[in-house]
Amino acid sequence: MKLPFHTTIYPGNIINGNFESTSETRHSVDPATEEPLYKVPVATKEQLDTAVHHARNAFKSWSKMTHEERSILIVAYADAIEKNRESLENLQTMEQGKPLALANQELSMTLSWLRRFATMEVQDEVIEDTEEKTTYSTFPPLGVCAATVPWNWLILLGLG
Repeated sequence: MKLPFHTTIYPGNIINGNFESTSETRHSVDPATEEPLYKVPVATKEQLDTAVHHARNAFKSWSKMTHEERSILIVAYADAIEKNRESLENLQTMEQGKPLALANQELSMTLSWLRRFATMEVQDEVIEDTEEKTTYSTFPPLGVCAATVPWNWLILLGLG
């Protein structure tokens, strides 16, 4: 299987748009062939803290965007995934041993979810509005988290 990128060198974790190298790595192995793929960087606590710091700063800007502005970015993200779909499916198969049909299903679901999310404008909901009070439900963005997600549906789980 030929991929459009080098699978023996991984330049680092992406933090604030830049590759950050690490002193510790672990080796990724193709479960089907047991051949080594590439070294994966293991982030330090400090790198994780730095990534969360930058993500929180980005979140402030994201929260101030209109629904339309966020929607445009989400659709562009879906378009980028779709443009690289075949490579991502092959990479999932190589990294996880996932059958290509399941990788295809995951990418289909990912694209469907992203495109659906882009159309979902969450509105405040007025529950009660009287002369004495107005009660409403609002849905502010919650914030940033760092998570380790299961490997089996990695792209899809990373969205939610």
